[in-house]
Amino acid sequence: MSRSSWKSFVITQEEISTYARLSGDCNPIHFDEKEARLAGLAGPCAHGMYVISKILGMLQIQEGKTSFTFLTPILVGELVFLRTVQEEEILSAQVFTEGKLAIRGKILVQSCL
Repeated sequence: MSRSSWKSFVITQEEISTYARLSGDCNPIHFDEKEARLAGLAGPCAHGMYVISKILGMLQIQEGKTSFTFLTPILVGELVFLRTVQEEEILSAQVFTEGKLAIRGKILVQSCL
């Protein structure tokens, strides 16, 4: 039997600044409107790995194998929706923003014995 759920969140510029400082990824497309537009984006975007880290934290997953595909950037300040479907130890995730599928993935959740 499968279980599904929805969660929502917004990624703030403060979160992006903190992640950039900790990761060393200071690409200006994450901070600067002009640089983001020159790169073909509508505005500064979130770091992909930060988004995945946030999702795993929200789901309280500390261990497991993951596979994610990034389809479209998530812009700073956008409302993001996370849909998950759990079928046994496989958790499927879909991330939507602005009505579009932005990220999809699967997580093989390790159970503690």
